Amino acid sequence: IRLPSGEYSESEEGCLKHLLETHFPGFQASSTGNTRKPIRYARRDSWALANRIVSAEKIRWAIGTFEPFKSPGVDGIYPILLQKGLDLLVGPLVRIFRASLALRHIPEGWRTARAVFIPKAGRTSHVTVKDYRPLSLTSFMLKALERVIDRFLNDDTTGVTPSHPNQFAYTTGYSVENALHELVSRIEAQLEKGRFVVAVFFDVEGAFNHTSPEIVCEEALKKGVPALVVDWLRDLLSDRKITSTLGRASLTGVVGRGCPQGGVLSPKAWNLVADRLLEELNGGGCYSQAYADDFSALTWSNCLGAAMDLMQCALNRVTRWCNRTGLSVNPDKTQLVIFTRKHRVGAFTPPSLAGRRLVRKDSVKYLGVILDRKLNWKEHLEHQRRKFYAAFWLCRSTFGATWGLKPKMVLWLYNAVLIPRVTYASLVWWPRV
Repeated sequence: IRLPSGEYSESEEGCLKHLLETHFPGFQASSTGNTRKPIRYARRDSWALANRIVSAEKIRWAIGTFEPFKSPGVDGIYPILLQKGLDLLVGPLVRIFRASLALRHIPEGWRTARAVFIPKAGRTSHVTVKDYRPLSLTSFMLKALERVIDRFLNDDTTGVTPSHPNQFAYTTGYSVENALHELVSRIEAQLEKGRFVVAVFFDVEGAFNHTSPEIVCEEALKKGVPALVVDWLRDLLSDRKITSTLGRASLTGVVGRGCPQGGVLSPKAWNLVADRLLEELNGGGCYSQAYADDFSALTWSNCLGAAMDLMQCALNRVTRWCNRTGLSVNPDKTQLVIFTRKHRVGAFTPPSLAGRRLVRKDSVKYLGVILDRKLNWKEHLEHQRRKFYAAFWLCRSTFGATWGLKPKMVLWLYNAVLIPRVTYASLVWWPRV
């Protein structure tokens, strides 16, 4: 792994330490990793709510949703073990889950997460920490309780405000295609009126790893999440114990920020924080939507200068949100595109983010689709064509070396590998064809 100094780590322990300190801000190595906390007193109403949330039927449902042989946490308990012994375990699990929730306490055996680092797909090399994605493997008993709580929060009768309608990730009934269709249709509607559309695409750096538990809990209370669940969530996210192994090196420590990637409630915790930004951006001549931590913002006007001024106001709100939450947006990775059917744009002053002027681009890749400034899709279709040919020749070389495959298998490769490469998000670009 290449270090920030440009040198390479010479030991497995040094490499592992750099990975943990980068992906888990505030990570403090500790040989014991002791995170023991005093157990709080549970009031009668706390037990009543815990009994309402947790039931034997819900635990059976939660454990049944797991793949039988998914990688376990440090306790080594695979889901199949819980599923096969559920008739004997469901009674004790009901009592344990209710006690954990009523006491707002995570048992010590559930606090430790095994961190593994997955190489990101599509990278030509994996030599920096940013080329890896951290995954926290926790106990499936904890995940089962998280899933039960998630089901409770998604119930329409609990009074919890649902996620913002412009958040398309981790939301039932929404997908990438929904996000792309909503964005493109809004741009096309303004282009048909002859207006300029100023679009800014940005992502929050280390969204899951840098989010403060206090910010998550603050937003949860505003959404109407019961205080008991908020306190339990705070205990879940605070002072988590992390352990990881690389070769012969092993490192253990404590981290007090972030939502564990791989946790059942982590997407909902992030959506609570992201919803606040969406609420602040939408309105006043600005439309904004998000897919997880990937945001887009649109402003429009017959006058390009007016659209730029509206976008500057929106980016100022982004900066204030970052200052309040302790998160950040990298201006170097933020893309500015002016959508218009006009041949000449004219002079303009681009908006700034965090004191840096944004540079206008003629196209941007958003959620896997290339959006050019005139939305004629030529660049995207050419990109898809190259991907199709690359996959086609790769498949051909694979089965060509063995004197071919059965026609049934070739047809499967065509339908399962090649066709999806071309037709991805065709919902938005099909009129061009």
